[in-house]
Amino acid sequence: LGFGLAILVDQGELSFHSPHEISDKLRIPVVGRIPRINVRKIQPTKGSGALVVAHNPSATAAEAVRDIRTSLFFQSAHEDIKTILFTSPSPGDGKTTAAANLAISIAQAGKRVILVDADFRRPRLDKYFDEEMSPGLMDVLTGEALLSEAIKPAELQENLFLLTAGGRPKNPGELVTSEAFRDMLQALREKFDFVLVDDHPPQAV
Repeated sequence: LGFGLAILVDQGELSFHSPHEISDKLRIPVVGRIPRINVRKIQPTKGSGALVVAHNPSATAAEAVRDIRTSLFFQSAHEDIKTILFTSPSPGDGKTTAAANLAISIAQAGKRVILVDADFRRPRLDKYFDEEMSPGLMDVLTGEALLSEAIKPAELQENLFLLTAGGRPKNPGELVTSEAFRDMLQALREKFDFVLVDDHPPQAV
């Protein structure tokens, strides 16, 4: 029993209980906080119910995403931020949901934005938006498809474009650190106002 309690205490110390605690301990800014989305209350006509910004724009979570968008626009004006990488400590933390909703919100503001699925371990953007997985990022990086062929306009939202995963390669780490991936990101930066990349959690490597 004592050993079990020791483990619980040890694990509890690794948890954050507020945004202020994150800022204090990690010394990084917190741009916003998105509450849990109750997908059961959302009945989408297209795409996942987790895309609350599109399906229920008056929801608290949608308003939280718009607040993050405002912070992003403010920082971008001063620091020329165009590319944003989304990751998380472990699978299932909600990074894909956050990335997808922020991308929709940016597009709703009239900006051209592309959402890239670089999480080859658990690709999900194709399911979120009811799109085909291939051709996608893997096909572009392996030379099997042109970037222009793989970019898909999202039917759900004007100004939003998708680059789905394209498949599950055996060497995902090599692909996302390759020169081809860096060149592709640069090409996307020239075509779009914002590039949002949904990456895998470090523990999933």
